[in-house]
Formats: sequence, structure tokens, C-alpha cells
Amino acid sequence: MIEKIRLVSSRRRIWLGCVANSILVGLGCLMVHSGNKFGWFIIVIFGLGVLGPVILLRSGASWLELDEEGFTLCLSYKPDRYLWGHVTEMAIWHGVVSFKLGSEHRGTRRGEKTARAISGYDGSIPNIFSLHPQALLQLMREFKQHKTLQTTAAPPTN
Repeated sequence: MIEKIRLVSSRRRIWLGCVANSILVGLGCLMVHSGNKFGWFIIVIFGLGVLGPVILLRSGASWLELDEEGFTLCLSYKPDRYLWGHVTEMAIWHGVVSFKLGSEHRGTRRGEKTARAISGYDGSIPNIFSLHPQALLQLMREFKQHKTLQTTAAPPTN
């Protein structure tokens, strides 16, 4: 079993997001040129939307690390650590890997209450890594199962 694995964000997806935002800003410019004031709204909103991908393109901004004890999800340079013993359920919800924590381990992590209100899960791993969500879920389950097997195995006798 691999002891630790780190996945970094897929730059291709981020660049595609930048291109999509640029196209929408261009659409707003065309609307303004033709006299439609709604175009300014599109320019401002999607123009600001370019800032997020620019931050994510920086090295080390977003990564996911799986190890024997749990996983660390870092988004925009802010890592959050989750232990396998605290995770009660993992599934794919709307194309992303989502997870639930035991009620005694729910805390004040960023966006946790909002995520639970929207999806019923305590957190989700965005689909920005170079791994299909189903493959990521399988990899996470293998790490969690390996941890469970380690803690329930009988100690060796000498």
C-alpha cells in the first residue's frame, strides 16, 4: 500500500475556466456596444471571475494529499485536515467526491455548515485534480480501508 499520495490541481481545467470567463466578458462587451446596459453587469461579474483561476494557477495553491491517517485538502493556500476515523461516509454527489463527518467531529471548518445545508455532506473535494471523481473516491476508500484494517488487526505474537 502506498503510504502517501499528493494530487495537484489540473492546470488544463483552470485554463478552460479562464477561456470561458474571457468569452463571457467578450459577450458583455458586444452587448454594451449594441446599447444593452446588461452587458456591463456581465463584464464586471465574469471579469472578477478571472481572479479565482489566476490564484489557483499559482504553484502550491491547491492540492489533495492522502495518507494512512487521513487526507489534507488545500484550496487557495488554506489546508484542512480530515482523519479517516472521523469520516463516516464518502460518495459522489453532483460530480464531486463528498464526505460526511461523525457528529462529534463536525466543527467550524470553512463552509462546512453551508455544505451540509446544500448537499447533506460536510465537505466536498472539487473536481480540479487530474483524476476522475470515481477513481478518486476508489483511491480514498482504499486508504480508509487500509487504515481500518491496520487498527483492527491483531498484534503480532512473538
